[in-house]
Amino acid sequence: MEKQRLKHLYLYKQMLKRKFIRPPESGFTLIEVLIGLVLMAIVGLVFTSALQFTGRDYQTVRLLNRASRVATSEVETLKDMAARGDFTDIKNNAAGAHPEYNITWEVTDYTINSAGKVVKAKTGDDVYLKEVTITVAHKTHKDISVVRIIRVGPR
Repeated sequence: MEKQRLKHLYLYKQMLKRKFIRPPESGFTLIEVLIGLVLMAIVGLVFTSALQFTGRDYQTVRLLNRASRVATSEVETLKDMAARGDFTDIKNNAAGAHPEYNITWEVTDYTINSAGKVVKAKTGDDVYLKEVTITVAHKTHKDISVVRIIRVGPR
Protein backbone atom coordinates (compact mmCIF):
# COMPACT_ATOMS: atom_id res chain seq x y z
CA MET A 1 0.00 0.00 0.00
CA GLU A 2 2.82 2.36 0.88
CA LYS A 3 4.55 1.49 -2.37
CA GLN A 4 1.49 2.36 -4.37
CA ARG A 5 1.12 5.70 -2.63
CA LEU A 6 4.75 6.57 -3.31
CA LYS A 7 4.29 5.61 -6.95
CA HIS A 8 1.28 7.94 -7.30
CA LEU A 9 3.20 10.74 -5.63
CA TYR A 10 6.14 10.18 -7.98
CA LEU A 11 3.83 10.23 -11.04
CA TYR A 12 2.13 13.42 -9.79
CA LYS A 13 5.50 15.18 -9.42
CA GLN A 14 6.55 14.03 -12.87
CA MET A 15 3.35 15.41 -14.39
CA LEU A 16 3.92 18.73 -12.60
CA LYS A 17 7.43 18.93 -14.05
CA ARG A 18 6.18 18.26 -17.57
CA LYS A 19 3.29 20.73 -17.02
CA PHE A 20 0.55 18.20 -17.68
CA ILE A 21 -1.13 19.45 -14.51
CA ARG A 22 -1.05 23.06 -13.42
CA PRO A 23 -0.83 23.93 -9.75
CA PRO A 24 -3.77 26.00 -8.49
CA GLU A 25 -3.28 29.77 -9.00
CA SER A 26 -3.87 32.30 -6.27
CA GLY A 27 -4.94 35.97 -6.62
CA PHE A 28 -6.78 37.87 -9.35
CA THR A 29 -5.79 38.48 -12.93
CA LEU A 30 -5.49 41.98 -14.33
CA ILE A 31 -8.70 41.51 -16.36
CA GLU A 32 -10.66 40.53 -13.23
CA VAL A 33 -9.38 43.59 -11.38
CA LEU A 34 -10.29 45.91 -14.29
CA ILE A 35 -13.79 44.43 -14.58
CA GLY A 36 -14.29 44.93 -10.84
CA LEU A 37 -13.18 48.57 -11.08
CA VAL A 38 -15.54 49.24 -14.01
CA LEU A 39 -18.47 47.72 -12.11
CA MET A 40 -17.67 49.78 -9.01
CA ALA A 41 -17.49 52.96 -11.15
CA ILE A 42 -20.92 52.24 -12.66
CA VAL A 43 -22.45 51.65 -9.22
CA GLY A 44 -20.81 54.87 -7.98
CA LEU A 45 -22.29 56.87 -10.86
CA VAL A 46 -25.77 55.50 -10.14
CA PHE A 47 -25.53 56.48 -6.47
CA THR A 48 -24.14 59.92 -7.32
CA SER A 49 -27.02 60.71 -9.68
CA ALA A 50 -29.53 59.44 -7.09
CA LEU A 51 -27.99 61.79 -4.50
CA GLN A 52 -28.27 64.73 -6.91
CA PHE A 53 -31.99 64.06 -7.44
CA THR A 54 -32.48 63.75 -3.70
CA GLY A 55 -30.71 67.07 -3.15
CA ARG A 56 -32.92 68.82 -5.72
CA ASP A 57 -36.05 67.33 -4.18
CA TYR A 58 -34.95 68.48 -0.73
CA GLN A 59 -34.40 72.01 -2.03
CA THR A 60 -37.88 72.07 -3.62
CA VAL A 61 -39.53 70.79 -0.45
CA ARG A 62 -37.66 73.35 1.64
CA LEU A 63 -38.81 76.21 -0.62
CA LEU A 64 -42.42 74.93 -0.65
CA ASN A 65 -42.39 74.64 3.13
CA ARG A 66 -41.12 78.21 3.45
CA ALA A 67 -43.79 79.44 0.99
CA SER A 68 -46.45 77.66 3.03
CA ARG A 69 -45.26 79.37 6.21
CA VAL A 70 -45.30 82.77 4.46
CA ALA A 71 -48.88 82.07 3.24
CA THR A 72 -49.94 81.09 6.77
CA SER A 73 -48.41 84.32 8.05
CA GLU A 74 -50.47 86.27 5.47
CA VAL A 75 -53.63 84.46 6.62
CA GLU A 76 -52.88 85.49 10.20
CA THR A 77 -52.32 89.09 9.07
CA LEU A 78 -55.69 89.01 7.30
CA LYS A 79 -57.48 87.61 10.37
CA ASP A 80 -55.82 90.26 12.52
CA MET A 81 -57.00 93.02 10.17
CA ALA A 82 -60.59 91.76 10.37
CA ALA A 83 -60.39 91.43 14.19
CA ARG A 84 -59.03 95.00 14.57
CA GLY A 85 -61.91 96.41 12.58
CA ASP A 86 -59.87 97.11 9.45
CA PHE A 87 -62.31 95.06 7.36
CA THR A 88 -62.63 97.79 4.71
CA ASP A 89 -58.82 97.93 4.31
CA ILE A 90 -58.74 94.35 2.98
CA LYS A 91 -58.17 94.96 -0.74
CA ASN A 92 -56.46 93.37 -3.75
CA ASN A 93 -52.68 93.24 -3.50
CA ALA A 94 -52.65 94.62 0.04
CA ALA A 95 -50.01 92.06 1.02
CA GLY A 96 -46.67 92.97 2.48
CA ALA A 97 -43.29 92.64 0.79
CA HIS A 98 -41.06 89.58 1.12
CA PRO A 99 -37.45 89.20 -0.09
CA GLU A 100 -37.89 85.71 -1.61
CA TYR A 101 -41.57 85.50 -2.53
CA ASN A 102 -44.14 87.51 -4.49
CA ILE A 103 -47.33 87.75 -2.40
CA THR A 104 -50.66 88.74 -3.92
CA TRP A 105 -54.16 89.02 -2.49
CA GLU A 106 -57.24 88.73 -4.68
CA VAL A 107 -60.31 89.88 -2.79
CA THR A 108 -63.89 89.04 -3.74
CA ASP A 109 -66.64 90.91 -1.86
CA TYR A 110 -69.86 89.11 -0.86
CA THR A 111 -73.18 90.37 0.39
CA ILE A 112 -76.47 88.84 1.52
CA ASN A 113 -79.34 89.09 -0.98
CA SER A 114 -83.06 89.47 -0.15
CA ALA A 115 -83.47 85.68 -0.03
CA GLY A 116 -80.80 85.47 2.70
CA LYS A 117 -78.16 83.85 0.46
CA VAL A 118 -74.53 84.89 0.22
CA VAL A 119 -73.77 86.24 -3.28
CA LYS A 120 -71.04 88.31 -4.91
CA ALA A 121 -71.48 91.96 -4.11
CA LYS A 122 -72.10 94.49 -6.82
CA THR A 123 -70.91 98.07 -6.74
CA GLY A 124 -72.72 99.95 -4.00
CA ASP A 125 -73.85 96.82 -2.07
CA ASP A 126 -73.04 96.42 1.61
CA VAL A 127 -70.15 93.95 2.00
CA TYR A 128 -70.60 91.36 4.76
CA LEU A 129 -67.92 88.87 3.75
CA LYS A 130 -64.64 88.95 1.88
CA GLU A 131 -63.03 85.94 0.24
CA VAL A 132 -59.29 86.42 -0.09
CA THR A 133 -57.11 84.21 -2.29
CA ILE A 134 -53.53 84.54 -1.11
CA THR A 135 -50.86 83.42 -3.59
CA VAL A 136 -47.25 83.10 -2.51
CA ALA A 137 -44.87 82.43 -5.44
CA HIS A 138 -41.09 82.15 -5.32
CA LYS A 139 -39.36 84.95 -7.21
CA THR A 140 -36.76 82.81 -8.99
CA HIS A 141 -38.26 79.29 -8.94
CA LYS A 142 -41.47 79.94 -10.85
CA ASP A 143 -42.82 76.40 -10.29
CA ILE A 144 -42.98 76.90 -6.52
CA SER A 145 -46.16 78.57 -5.25
CA VAL A 146 -48.75 78.13 -2.50
CA VAL A 147 -52.37 79.29 -2.55
CA ARG A 148 -54.58 79.86 0.51
CA ILE A 149 -58.24 80.89 0.39
CA ILE A 150 -59.92 82.37 3.45
CA ARG A 151 -63.23 84.12 4.10
CA VAL A 152 -63.46 86.82 6.73
CA GLY A 153 -66.19 89.10 7.97
CA PRO A 154 -66.23 92.27 10.03
CA ARG A 155 -65.95 91.92 13.79
